[in-house]
Amino acid sequence: MELVQDNKSLKKITKSLKKNDVLYIDTEFLRNNTYWPKLCLIQIKAKKKIYLIDTLAKIDINELKEILTDSRILKVFHSARQDIEVLMNTYKIIPWPIYDTQIAANFIYEDNDIGYGNLVEKICSKKLNKKYQVSDWSRRPLKNKQIEYAALDVEYLPALYKELEKKIRVKRKVRQFKVEIEKLKDIAEIYNPKKSYNKINIRKKNLIKSRLKLLSEWRELSAQKLNVPRNWIISDKTILSASKKDFKIEKLSKNLKNRNFDQKIESFKKFLVKKILP
Repeated sequence: MELVQDNKSLKKITKSLKKNDVLYIDTEFLRNNTYWPKLCLIQIKAKKKIYLIDTLAKIDINELKEILTDSRILKVFHSARQDIEVLMNTYKIIPWPIYDTQIAANFIYEDNDIGYGNLVEKICSKKLNKKYQVSDWSRRPLKNKQIEYAALDVEYLPALYKELEKKIRVKRKVRQFKVEIEKLKDIAEIYNPKKSYNKINIRKKNLIKSRLKLLSEWRELSAQKLNVPRNWIISDKTILSASKKDFKIEKLSKNLKNRNFDQKIESFKKFLVKKILP
């Protein structure tokens, strides 16, 4: 395993990475109190070695970006959506082509969206320590235990990929799997305020959809500008309430279950009065 924190080392490993047909990748990032994710580390397992690339170090990442988008190299992730999202936000790229072991596992096992640790235990009979899953990856220097944890996040991806790919073919689910993988390209619109209403779980029927879209767009723009989680601006519950056909502004109240939610409810009311309500 090698921790890469300077341009000389990065240039050396990119030459080696380009020789691979398949790379196994994970990322570590922070987004606890922000809208925009902060990429802290990229883990890559190649044929012979694991590399941990410190994205907070002052390094030129351009050659690595070329590898991540090289059509000749398959990139294997587990639960790729957030990794793709953070890489797109940081480097304006979508890694491709990709293989998502979580999506593959959905076609094989009854557990839906199984986590990496549970899948490793199921296929490799190894139990992983999850203690550092939520640690502060932005602090430097990284602790030895963090480095070990980060390396393990890609250590077993080759075994998962090999086993799942075999089972997918046996079950004749290759075409359906590819359809699901293609859907990950939709992440290109993840930060588009006009598409933000798609993030809300809509079950109620008596909603004015045009209002829902407008309110979601207002929230997304506010969250992006202030760099805070969107629910801290206005919660999904509040947006759904305000999108009802029989909505009355007098009934609008702050979410009491989470003190971080609905911090901008007064601004939200002003927007409703000015742009939405008659």
